[in-house]
Amino acid sequence: MDYHNLITSQRYLSRSPADGSLLQGSEWDRESIIHSSAIRRLQQKTQVFPLEVRSAVRSRLTHSLEVQQCGRNIARRIVAELKAQDPAFAALDETFVNLVEMACLIHDLGNPPFGHFGELAIKEWLASNLESLSQLAGLTSRSEQWSLLVEDLCHFEGNAQALRIVHSLQQLNLTYSQLAALIKYPRGPLRSERSLSQPLATCMENPGITGANATWLRRCGRG
Repeated sequence: MDYHNLITSQRYLSRSPADGSLLQGSEWDRESIIHSSAIRRLQQKTQVFPLEVRSAVRSRLTHSLEVQQCGRNIARRIVAELKAQDPAFAALDETFVNLVEMACLIHDLGNPPFGHFGELAIKEWLASNLESLSQLAGLTSRSEQWSLLVEDLCHFEGNAQALRIVHSLQQLNLTYSQLAALIKYPRGPLRSERSLSQPLATCMENPGITGANATWLRRCGRG
């Protein structure tokens, strides 16, 4: 795996930086993520309800900070191994750690309350009510994007929503490398699912990318 080609400072919206190095690009991503309102909102989501009344409530923010630290330790060990194999990787070590840390920090941004149960509730409710809601809204004519929208909504998945939050809603303009590091399931809702007996079957079970993100995803692959 050639990380020298995989890690890039390119973004969906270009910037005119004084220093366009890979490390500086990852530091800008880090700053944008940490200062975002999406991160602050994690403190309002409960990760675990404690049974002990004297115990502190664990929020998604607490959990994400713990995952970030675990990711940092794992990334540093990987960096040590990669530098032993390729001394030139030393130029990417801090950038690599930044990418892993920030992917860990934002991995739960799109998860609804009650986690996977919340995802299921959203999907079932929309599948049952989306058609009647569209009629109430007077949407008698359907555009070409309607089927794409329906699939995105009726296959709601927290990781795909996290990508939507940082790229479309918050417009953090992260590097393609940081966005790619966040992708958990490399498929969209309209892609046919693989058989569980095929390679990478687990990664293909859920949609991890909304159809609305297809444009930047293609650019991310080219970048």
